[in-house]
Amino acid sequence: MVWDHFTTEPFGDQITRACCNQCKKSFAYITGSKVAGTSHLKRHIQGTCPVSRQQNQHIPSTPELSAYGIARRTAPPRKCYRSAFGAASVPFDQESCSHEIAKMIILHEYPLHIVEHRGFIDFVRTLQPQFNMVSSSSVEGDCVGVYLKEKQGLLNVLNGLPGRVSLSMDLWTSDQGLGYVLLSGHFIDADWKFHRRILNVVMLPSPFSEVSCNHAVVTCLSHWSLDSKIFTVTLDESFANEALSTNLGSLLLDKNLHILNGQLLIGNCYARVLSRLAQHALGSTSEIVKRVRDSVMYVKTLEAHEERFIDLKQQLQVPSTKSLIIDDQTKWDTTYHMLAAAWDLKEVFSCLDTSDPNYKQTPSMDEWDRVETLCIYLKILFNAAKILIAPTYPTANTFFHKVWEIQLELARAARSPDTFTSNLTKPLQEMFDIYWKDCYLVLAIALVMDPRYKMKLVEFSLSRIYCDDADTWIKSVDDFLRRLFLEYDVPLLPPPTFGVDEEEGVLNAEVPQDILLSAGDGLMDFDVYLSEIMTKYKDLVHSVRPAMQHESGDMKYARQVFETIPQPNVFLWNTMIRRYSKTNSSRLAVSLYVEMLRKNVKPDNYTHPFLIKGFSHSVALEFGKRIHAHIHKFGFSSHVIMQNALIHMYCLCGQIDIARGIFDMSLKADVITWNAMISGYNRSKRFDESKKLFNLMGEKRVLPTLVTLVSVLSACSKSKDLDAAKQVHHSDDQRRQTHGSKGRLAEGKRKISPNLWTLAIPLHEDHA
Repeated sequence: MVWDHFTTEPFGDQITRACCNQCKKSFAYITGSKVAGTSHLKRHIQGTCPVSRQQNQHIPSTPELSAYGIARRTAPPRKCYRSAFGAASVPFDQESCSHEIAKMIILHEYPLHIVEHRGFIDFVRTLQPQFNMVSSSSVEGDCVGVYLKEKQGLLNVLNGLPGRVSLSMDLWTSDQGLGYVLLSGHFIDADWKFHRRILNVVMLPSPFSEVSCNHAVVTCLSHWSLDSKIFTVTLDESFANEALSTNLGSLLLDKNLHILNGQLLIGNCYARVLSRLAQHALGSTSEIVKRVRDSVMYVKTLEAHEERFIDLKQQLQVPSTKSLIIDDQTKWDTTYHMLAAAWDLKEVFSCLDTSDPNYKQTPSMDEWDRVETLCIYLKILFNAAKILIAPTYPTANTFFHKVWEIQLELARAARSPDTFTSNLTKPLQEMFDIYWKDCYLVLAIALVMDPRYKMKLVEFSLSRIYCDDADTWIKSVDDFLRRLFLEYDVPLLPPPTFGVDEEEGVLNAEVPQDILLSAGDGLMDFDVYLSEIMTKYKDLVHSVRPAMQHESGDMKYARQVFETIPQPNVFLWNTMIRRYSKTNSSRLAVSLYVEMLRKNVKPDNYTHPFLIKGFSHSVALEFGKRIHAHIHKFGFSSHVIMQNALIHMYCLCGQIDIARGIFDMSLKADVITWNAMISGYNRSKRFDESKKLFNLMGEKRVLPTLVTLVSVLSACSKSKDLDAAKQVHHSDDQRRQTHGSKGRLAEGKRKISPNLWTLAIPLHEDHA
């Protein structure tokens, strides 16, 4: 309020003035019936009052702590605030003061024992005699408290992110030679603001190993609950070796922490790649660069030499406006500028020995030509690096064109008929090609997201580099984009857990990836289902069915017909998905499944088995987890067909224990379920488990099939167990007798093929 700082005083008849309580200056307020208002009084107390300004100069301005514990410089006070005049009325708070000391130590990296310094203690007591100085151990606890509070704030932000987090790893080395892994998270918040936050700093044990690096990453992901939020991982050049990248990629993939099978693990840094290329180019031409550097230093180190050089330049009427500079040999860009300026003034250098007999370092014209060539490619690298030092942070879509330009120019130069050019650029092209193949997909996807270009600029750029082979590279980008879309289109659910719902008595499982079905997939009843409803949908199916009856069916034609059906029902969707699976077009099957969901067509208990059956190993790794999440979501987890499919999937992936978990929880297991589990143990070379399960099958009075006997016989052969093989033969006799007694003569007459019994020959040889 203005009147906290002003007092009204009468001055003569019908005149009232406002007097400043600080500087005693008076201002017009009321003259007769006219009131002047208070705006000019506010301006006085907020800036022009000399007494208020002097008082505000003694009020310290402390940077605030951001929501993430990062120092943030606040705007300076606007000359004067009301709080400046009421500071004496603020009650003393010991805890608040201790907290501010902890923030001060963190912000300015003061040592903890500053609170024990005599000068600091006296200073604080002068400011506030009531404050009891804290000990160094107490302030250490306060600092940790600030950290934990800010960490929780950042954790809440990360948990609420609508997108993913990209992780970068850098290696820091201390003065003592200790190595530290610096892990930073890069993300965009709900307000579309970009953030970079240091998440962990982990000291590496000596000697360095890939395992220690993996531990640092896993610790970071665990502490920040980022297990399901990682998008890309970028490694510092120090970590960019093939063994570490492979090891880390496998770790993230095993833990389902990385999307797209680790293809977004980037092993090189853009800035460091450019620096490495430039340093290599300068190193390969070090003798020429040294001669130019010596010439420049000769001119620049003595004022007389520089004056003579300038005079000669004017006499020769050289139009260049560039000035010579001495480079910093640790910064390649300064060397580039030195070479570019020197080359621009090469005519002056060539004639300098005529006017200055002491100048002996004149490069030859051939060497100047090589400097020109060197500058051409250094300029390309420099232009590519300029976006990193721009006043605004570059967005991801801007990098592709720069990287593409380098790749294109180096590829052309490496094929140059000029020996010097090809020798200079071929090693650079080989080095950069590694980086290009490592990251072109990521950069291309970022460019496609730019609505101005989409795929068109990618197609143009790749066609310029690869000519006739461009279609292959363009297709890889297109496929990658579609797979990335599916990563986001199909929602992720929590990691695998197993349990039985006591009320419903059904399997409650959410399990990871990989599904392939054997010939005995339990889907024969679907053929009955087809025949029962075929007549009902005869008109709809008439055009689609012929292309699907044989392996050579034209799926392209079938899809065109399918697209003409206004509202295809779930049967038609299943038919198309099944046929895609049978023709090894699993990605198209997944795409069609996603489209089916988008059109609000609810899958039935046949949709997912058809989809799963056609999965290749790689597709299953990508989509198996989410497809099974949908199986559970739609309530099909208890269906024996689904359980058989899931068991077979995890066996193929080598996740045999998860498969056994599903098997043990299965309430409706049939012989196909047992066969899938036994085959899985064989595939994992756990032959004893396979034989034990076969024995348990007998105890449960489940009759084996020929598939069962062949699988167990294979386990006996590979484990060299003759007794178990004899038991298999005895089981086959029992099987045939049982089928015969039940009137199933055809089944009872079926015997194990003689060719299959050759599996047991090594057993008899071992036992003489």
